[in-house]
Amino acid sequence: MLKLAEEWRINRPAEKVWPLISDFGGLARFDPTVGEVAVEESGRARSVRLVAGGSYRERVLDFDQTRRQFTVAFDGSEGLRLPHDGYRSTVRVQVEVPGKSCAILVKHEYDTADMMEDEARSALRAHYGPIVAAIEEKLSD
Repeated sequence: MLKLAEEWRINRPAEKVWPLISDFGGLARFDPTVGEVAVEESGRARSVRLVAGGSYRERVLDFDQTRRQFTVAFDGSEGLRLPHDGYRSTVRVQVEVPGKSCAILVKHEYDTADMMEDEARSALRAHYGPIVAAIEEKLSD
């Protein structure tokens, strides 16, 4: 298992960032790679159709409103070639400067990753970088 952790600072308050990213069905509102999201199992799972084609499914393992944190796990895909058998991802929004800025912390665990750590870290940054930028833009004043 390959474990990675990354952190992005964003000049928006945690009180605004958390409601956006914790909306399990609202991924397409800030992830430019997502075309459509279908929430299933009373909000405990989602199917995500990508703009470029293919889809994947995630299920919620943990959701903590107080800590502003959730954990999802990969639950299969269609039409995608992935360099791993699965993943578990924990996303947390942490206050940096109250009312002004926060950090988005991501811990990612890949099951039997078919890539080296540096390659996986680059892929993680490449995936989440545009998402963080889109969040910041979406919440601009």
